[in-house]
Amino acid sequence: MPRDNRFFDYEYNDEEFLERQKRNASRQNNVNRRAAPAASQNAQNRYKTLAEQSQHKKNDDVKLYRPKGQAPRQSAAVSNSRINQRPAPQSKKQTPPPAANKKKKRGGIGRFLRNLLIFVLVIYLAASAYVFSLVSNVTFNRDDRTGNPYISSTSLKKDMFVENILFIGVDSRGEENSRSDTMMLVSIDKKHHKLKLTSFLRDTYVTVPGHGEMKLNAACFYGGPKLVVDTIEYNFGIDIDHYMLVDFEAFIQIVDALGGTDVEVTASEAEYMRTAVKVPWVKEGMNHFNGFVTLWYCRIRYLDNDFYRTQRQRKVISCLLEQAKKQNPFTLMNTVKEAMPYIQTDMSALKMTSLIEGTGLFYMHYDMLQQQIPYSDEYENRIINEQMVLYIDIPSTSRKIIEFIYE
Repeated sequence: MPRDNRFFDYEYNDEEFLERQKRNASRQNNVNRRAAPAASQNAQNRYKTLAEQSQHKKNDDVKLYRPKGQAPRQSAAVSNSRINQRPAPQSKKQTPPPAANKKKKRGGIGRFLRNLLIFVLVIYLAASAYVFSLVSNVTFNRDDRTGNPYISSTSLKKDMFVENILFIGVDSRGEENSRSDTMMLVSIDKKHHKLKLTSFLRDTYVTVPGHGEMKLNAACFYGGPKLVVDTIEYNFGIDIDHYMLVDFEAFIQIVDALGGTDVEVTASEAEYMRTAVKVPWVKEGMNHFNGFVTLWYCRIRYLDNDFYRTQRQRKVISCLLEQAKKQNPFTLMNTVKEAMPYIQTDMSALKMTSLIEGTGLFYMHYDMLQQQIPYSDEYENRIINEQMVLYIDIPSTSRKIIEFIYE
């Protein structure tokens, strides 16, 4: 087919094309091997001047760190060598700590406090649960939570910051026909941070509601601990929140669990303990008693009279509180465990748990005040119904009891 020459002015030839490529490659190699012409002296000077001006401009734009209170550095007039020098290190007190470290430090303290709070809360909840399990061994008399049917509650003196708990000591655990040997009202005054002990002598002549006038300890014989509470409220006009009936065996267990107690004994008491109780090692002065000997000391009956007897009981209670302050929490928990089976009360398990925790944390550290009823020189020894009783002015005694407990 004949070739169209409208677009080409020569005939296409492969050999000619290859020869042309060889010539072009040869010429390019000769150019690459040729040395670059040296720049003139004027060109070199001009390049050097431009480089120095560029360096000066960069140095002028540098912003150096300047601590608070330091004079500003010169900028445009500073030489290259001065600019390139590293600034002298500042003291640690002048250099402010990085913000990130402050946040990290605050965060570390916050985490520590949070973890500590969680740890304390867990320990408290665990201890509360353990105490709650211990009080399950107590005999709860839920029927005794009713009010006093013999006197209006509005006529009883009460205070939201004062809690009155009547401790009743008996020879047996509230069995029928048992008389109360010890009656001690413990008033927890949370306003003034005081523990106030009021001992009621068992021969005090009072009115037992529904049974007439007789000795105070007869109330337990006729109506149990609930009637003892109602009798004291009826005669003296003070509101009693709860009672705890304690068998004397519990007293022995408490003293032994605390490791005994130190009691100061008079010469006559020591002689009585050696001869009547048959404890030959008791001496005048300070003695360390176990639970059994402590109980006998509290129940000394024929040495003097009931006034000294209740005084010895309050003294032992004070010694036990001082002994408890020296014990660790595990010993105190063991003490509670040993005493619980010998107690009956009208308190709920939750209320009793709260009372035990409050005693361990706060109440045992309160100041202690004491008194006994009848007051000294405010009673008469009378024989009524062939019985020796302590006859008192009940309205006057009531006013003094209220003043002692609530003021």
